[in-house]
Amino acid sequence: MPSCSPDCCLLRAVEIVKIFSEDGISKVVEIPADMTARDLCQLLVYKSHCVDDNSWALVEHHPLLGL
Repeated sequence: MPSCSPDCCLLRAVEIVKIFSEDGISKVVEIPADMTARDLCQLLVYKSHCVDDNSWALVEHHPLLGL
């Protein structure tokens, strides 16, 4: 039986991500494993008190990888 640390054996039920808006404001959000990108956009619209005009998008940014 291979040994492994507790961190690698646990399945995460929630991811914590930091989200930045166009104006530089950021929020930290807990995202359940079953949440879709559309669900997250709707949540951000609701929390930001914005109009849901279906023009929201999520973009991943990985500065260390140059992406």
